[in-house]
Amino acid sequence: MKKIDYQYNKALSNNSIVIVGIYKGTKFSSSCKLVESEKEAVNSAINIDSFTGSYSKSISVYTSSTISKIILVGLGDKDKLTIDKLRALGAKISSQLNNENVTKVSIDADSFNLEDSKKGQSLSEGLILGTYKFLDYKSKKENKKNLEKINFIGDTNVESIDKGKSIGYAVHYSRDLGNHP
Repeated sequence: MKKIDYQYNKALSNNSIVIVGIYKGTKFSSSCKLVESEKEAVNSAINIDSFTGSYSKSISVYTSSTISKIILVGLGDKDKLTIDKLRALGAKISSQLNNENVTKVSIDADSFNLEDSKKGQSLSEGLILGTYKFLDYKSKKENKKNLEKINFIGDTNVESIDKGKSIGYAVHYSRDLGNHP
C-alpha cells in the first residue's frame, strides 16, 4: 500500500474536499478562507439537517466554487473529547474517504485543535489506522483509489502529527505480521 503524503499549507488547493470539526453547540467557523456563498451553504445545511456537532456525526455540503465539498464532523462536547475518541474519529474519516475513492483531502487543523501535540498525534494516528487493508492473499484485488494526500490547513504541531503518522504505519506493519502465516 502506498503511504499517504502529509502537507502543511496555509491555503486551499482547487477542487479540494475540506474537513472541518465542530464542537457540540458551537457555531460554524473555519480557518480556511471560504467565500461568502460557501459559508451560507454550510450554515443552510446545518439548519436543514439540524446538525448540532454531536460526536461522530457528519454532513457533507457540496459547493460550486474552488472547494468541491465541505464535510462537517461533529466533535461532541469540548470537555469530553478524549484523544482516544479523536483517534477513532480520524480512523472513521479516512475509512469513509477511502470508501468514496477520495485521493486528496484538506483538514482544517484549527477546528480540530491540531496545534495541541496530543490531539495532533491522535488524529494523525487515526487517519492512518483507518486506511489499513490486508489484501496479500486476495485473489481479486480491488482497483479502488485510496487516500494519497492530506493537506493540513492552519496551525499544526508538525512533529506530533508526523509522530502519529509513524506510529500508525508501525501498527500497519504489526498487523501485517500478525496476518501472515
